[in-house]
Amino acid sequence: MDTSPGEAIGGELVSLSGDAAASEADIGLAPAANGVQEAATELVCQYEQRGDCVLVRSGYPDLSGRVWSMVVEGSGWVDVCIVQSADGGTSETKVMHMDAAEWGESLGELGLGG
Repeated sequence: MDTSPGEAIGGELVSLSGDAAASEADIGLAPAANGVQEAATELVCQYEQRGDCVLVRSGYPDLSGRVWSMVVEGSGWVDVCIVQSADGGTSETKVMHMDAAEWGESLGELGLGG
């Protein structure tokens, strides 16, 4: 199954490796052999190549440069992406995806409309 960032499979988050996640523990997680800056650059390029979304915000939310994040918006969906340091100079990338229908369902469950 071939997927890319910003694409959900049955409402589930998608890992950058192209495999649908099997459980909450590994949803949207992709290990990388490079550091945070290189993995973040690669991730931004993947979204840029899609051509159907815009970068809303990006940057380092920590002071040490070990975590980088971005928010990407497409037509009816939003991805929150986090790249963080892992052991041995590698990094992990997490992509959390939600589309408009999921937002509506979530708000309905909270009794806030939807």
